Formats: sequence, structure tokens, C-alpha cells
Amino acid sequence: MLDSALAWIPRFLTHLRSERRLSPHTSSAYERDLAKFVAFCDHERLDDWPELDTHRVRAFAAREHRLGMSSASIQRRLAAVRSFCEFLLREGVLRINPGVDIKARLFRNYPYGELASHVIGYIGRINQSEKEHIDESEDEANYRG
Repeated sequence: MLDSALAWIPRFLTHLRSERRLSPHTSSAYERDLAKFVAFCDHERLDDWPELDTHRVRAFAAREHRLGMSSASIQRRLAAVRSFCEFLLREGVLRINPGVDIKARLFRNYPYGELASHVIGYIGRINQSEKEHIDESEDEANYRG
């Protein structure tokens, strides 16, 4: 990436600390996540932020998944990218936020297999349609406490 493009990252981190008053831990996590994103952009031969599009952000998330990152970690990285792109949008560098519609899929975790999941209960996050299905269900096995 061009030095002029990279210069936006410290500005963004200053914005996080001063204007948004995020904790030092959050700011550090965003800095690490953006460093991974910049490395990806370099690999993709992206020179400046206006060249960034939804396809590349989606490819970044897919690459992180292939490298074995958990869905939660990918979500955090995408949150950093979205927040950075929103900053660039506000500063007039971007016209759209290419990361706004991209989300990492969260998967259920059954540590002892499907049969044991019925005994120990469901583990993991559910999406809105799954929640609505459970709420509408008459099945007594779908205990909501």
C-alpha cells in the first residue's frame, strides 16, 4: 500500500482513543486486526483505500477462515475493518463502506457430538430466525429459561 494510504491508520487509532474513547485494549486489538488487513491488501496489490470493494473484504474474511480463525475472531476483525472504513467514509476517502454487509457466520459447537448436545443443552449463538422458531415451537424440549 502507498504510504499516503497507510497514514490513515494512525489517524484512525487516534480517533478511537480520543473521540470514541475506546479502551486501550480495544484500540490495540483494532490495530492488530488492521495490520492483518493491510497485509492482505498488500497481497492483493491494493494501493489505496478507494480501490477497496466488498469483494476484497469478503475475500479477507474467507482467507481468515481458511487459516483457521474462529468465527468470533473473524467477526472482530471485520468490525475493525468496518469501523475503519466508516472513518474513511466520514473523512471523504471512501464513497461507500465496503464492509458494511459482510458478517462471519457463527457456528454451533457441540463438544461431545449431537447426542450429548441434547443432554447438556445447546451451546453457541443462534440467529434471529432460529430464536423465532424456538419461540413459536410447542416442543417442550425447547426450554427457554
